[in-house]
Amino acid sequence: MNNKKTKINLTLDCEVIRNLEIDDTNIDGETVMMDIENGEYYALNEVGTRVWELTKEKINTFFHIIYWPPAVNHFN
Repeated sequence: MNNKKTKINLTLDCEVIRNLEIDDTNIDGETVMMDIENGEYYALNEVGTRVWELTKEKINTFFHIIYWPPAVNHFN
């Protein structure tokens, strides 16, 4: 298993899309994901779940993440 993490620098003008090869499901409002290729399991809270939903298609980080009210309220 490869545990090497890649650091990614995001800016306000970035466009982001998720890895469509990761299988995911929603359990009680939270997303759980399995990367079959790497054998890794992930669990996301409500904010992470919303970001995961938004990134099914390419998004602009400034508009969708910075101005998404529940995310803003979560970090205030």
